[in-house]
Amino acid sequence: MISRTHLTPLLAVAVVVWSVLLILNGQSLSFDLLKPFSTVAGGIGVVALAFERWMWRWRFLYPWFVSTPNLHGTWSGQLMSDWKREDGSNIPPIVVYLVVRQTLSTISMRLLTPESSSVLLGGNVTKEIDGVETVTGIYLNTPDILRRDGSQIHHGGLILQVQGHPPARLEGEYWTDRATKGRLCLTARSDKLVQSFNEADRERTRTNIPITER
Repeated sequence: MISRTHLTPLLAVAVVVWSVLLILNGQSLSFDLLKPFSTVAGGIGVVALAFERWMWRWRFLYPWFVSTPNLHGTWSGQLMSDWKREDGSNIPPIVVYLVVRQTLSTISMRLLTPESSSVLLGGNVTKEIDGVETVTGIYLNTPDILRRDGSQIHHGGLILQVQGHPPARLEGEYWTDRATKGRLCLTARSDKLVQSFNEADRERTRTNIPITER
């Protein structure tokens, strides 16, 4: 993001260049022209901040002006894992919620399950040369403290493909440092940002949003 600290010298350079061009064209200058400088710099800073925080999400700006897909919100879907129970059996697909908080230049993600939460430690959204958009990152998974005898805190990585314009589906894979892996499929989204799995479940029930939408 460009801060006011950066905008002010850039604007000053623009004013100097503009003034020189006017002089070279025979125009007369007055110091009165510089009086609105601080106001203009402040105004541009406010607009830049607003654009960084939320204006960039305006749908008509994507993708011709803003190339970053808008993933902000709470996604719901399913997680399929090869994790084995103590008896050696596979676990069935589980309901998960992915809470995405996003600005133009940053993204944070938290995956909520009934038994744990995973927070993105570092990640970004990239666009391949063929136009395919992906989310990649490293995360930390923290199981509920009462379940850590069978599931320890661990790290992992993920790759999710963004599908649809505007985005309507996130699908991909993950893997962990405890030699497990699986797939994520998220196909429904709410604008409401939640803090917990139970809150996400209540919001989905209240709004009648299905776990998955095809």
